[in-house]
Amino acid sequence: MGYENRRCFLPLALVVLLSLILFPLKASAFSGSGSGSELDPYIIMTADQLDEMRDSRISYYRLGTDIDLDVFPYNEGPGWEPVGTEEFPFIGELDGAGHTISNLYIDRPSQSCVGLFGFLGEDRGMKVPFFVRDLVLLDVNIQGHDYVGAIAGVSQFGVIERCAVVGNLAGDDDDGGDGVGGLVGWIMGSTEMKECFSAGSVLCYAEAGGLVGESSSGTITDSFSRMEAVATSAQAGGIVAWAFDTLVERCYAAGPVSAPSESGGIIGAPREFASAIDCHYDETVTGQDDNGYGTPQSTSAMKTQSTFANWDFGSVWAIDSGLNDGYPYLQWAENLFEEAGDSSSGCSAGILNPLFLLFLVPLGLLLKKSR
Repeated sequence: MGYENRRCFLPLALVVLLSLILFPLKASAFSGSGSGSELDPYIIMTADQLDEMRDSRISYYRLGTDIDLDVFPYNEGPGWEPVGTEEFPFIGELDGAGHTISNLYIDRPSQSCVGLFGFLGEDRGMKVPFFVRDLVLLDVNIQGHDYVGAIAGVSQFGVIERCAVVGNLAGDDDDGGDGVGGLVGWIMGSTEMKECFSAGSVLCYAEAGGLVGESSSGTITDSFSRMEAVATSAQAGGIVAWAFDTLVERCYAAGPVSAPSESGGIIGAPREFASAIDCHYDETVTGQDDNGYGTPQSTSAMKTQSTFANWDFGSVWAIDSGLNDGYPYLQWAENLFEEAGDSSSGCSAGILNPLFLLFLVPLGLLLKKSR
C-alpha cells in the first residue's frame, strides 16, 4: 500500500482547460447565483443545489446557509450519491463558510469510496488539488463497503481545513470493509488535514480511525477525535488506523478504540515513515496502551492545558472546563459547543448537543433508521 510522497500542488486556474478535456462535465447550468469562479463562487442555498456540485466538479462553491438533507430524494433508498469518482473526481473548492450540512444519509453497503464526496483530487501526472474548508457535517448516517468518510471516501493532493463531523459511519464489518474514518476513509498523495475534529462512531472490518481510516502520504495537524473506532478484524486508531509516510502532529484522541490486533490511541497500525509528534490520548477512554505513537495520559491530564506543550493556545486551541467535557477544543468551533449550564440534555459538561445523543446510540444500530 506504499505511495510516493508527492508535494506538488498546481494552482486550480492553470489546469481548468486541461481538466475540461480530461474530465467531461454534464452540460447543466447551476441553478443559483454566482459564476463558479474563485472570486464569484456558486452560492448553495438548497439541498438540490448542493447536489449540483456533481455537474461541475472543477468549480468554486460556497454555502450560503445551513443545508438539511433530510428531504426527498436524499433521505430514502440509497440516499445521497457521493460527488466525484476515481475516474471523474471533484477537483474544485467547497467553502462551508461556517455553515452546517445536516442529516447526510447514505446506505450503499456494496459501494466503495463513500461520503459527501466519493473521490477528491486527481493524480494522472497532473496532481490537481481540491480544497474543502469551514464545513460542519451534523447527524451523518453513512453505510458503505470500504473507504468511507463523511467528507470523502478518498482524497489526494488537496486540503481539508477547519471541518467537523458528528455522526455514525460504517463499512462492511464482516469481510473486506477496510478504511473507514470520521472525515476521510483513505487519504493519499500529500493530502493535508488541519484543524478538524470528529465525534460519534465508526465501524468496519479493518482500518477504523477517528479521523482517517487509512493514510498513505498525508499530514494531520491540530485536530482531535472523540469517535468510537471499532474494527472487527484488525487495525483501529484514535486518529488514524493505518499509516504509511504520514505525519500526525498536535492531535489528541478521547474516544473508545478497539480491534483484535493492531490498535492504538493515535495510530493503530504504524508503518514505514509514520510519526506522531506532540500527540496525546486519554488512555482510560481509548482503552489503549502505549505503542510508541502518541503519549497516553490520564483523563484529568487530558483536561489540563500544561499537558499540551508546544500547542498554540493563542490562536488555534482553547480549553475550558465547561466546554467539550473539559478537553481542548479548536477556537474556530467554539460556537458549536454549549455551556454546561445551558444544556437541556442533562449532560454534566458542555459538548455538542447532537454529540451527546450519538453516544447513546448502540454501535450495532448504525443505519437502522427507518425511512
